Amino acid sequence: MDEVLFRQETTLHQTWNRIGCQPEIPSMGHRNTQKFFGALTLSPTMFSYHQTKVFNTDTYISFLDCIIEANLDHKLLIIHDNARYHKNDDVQDWLSENQDAIEGYHLPPYSPELNAIEYLWKWVRSTYTHNRYFTTVKELLSTIRGAFISIQKRPQQIYGYLQPFL
Repeated sequence: MDEVLFRQETTLHQTWNRIGCQPEIPSMGHRNTQKFFGALTLSPTMFSYHQTKVFNTDTYISFLDCIIEANLDHKLLIIHDNARYHKNDDVQDWLSENQDAIEGYHLPPYSPELNAIEYLWKWVRSTYTHNRYFTTVKELLSTIRGAFISIQKRPQQIYGYLQPFL
């Protein structure tokens, strides 16, 4: 489980050009970001996401509620990083109140390599958003949602992100 930001601003990543010819990619000159929570589940193998305007305790708890609703038939074990609001008293109280449905564990500090969904975020960026110019927020969101839908249709890809941790 994790959160991610996608920027409308162009991000350059590993381009090929003739020596001395810098690639030119337009930029809007502002940082419009789109925020998402995401989670991978092993059984059933799936990817869930939720767009939000801010990352905070309330929006995180709302996402956890959605995850529980989608997985009512079994208890969930969630692994999340050490964002301040993950450790917030309200989140801990919520986890205690919902302990029959969900149990939370924290990753060690500064260890994104231990979070399977980080690899999914990297794939989305490298495949869908790097080296692209998005004229509008609508175009950026359409691209991101297209990537997410593509992942949801491929449980074997999701399993591939989880498999090294099993």
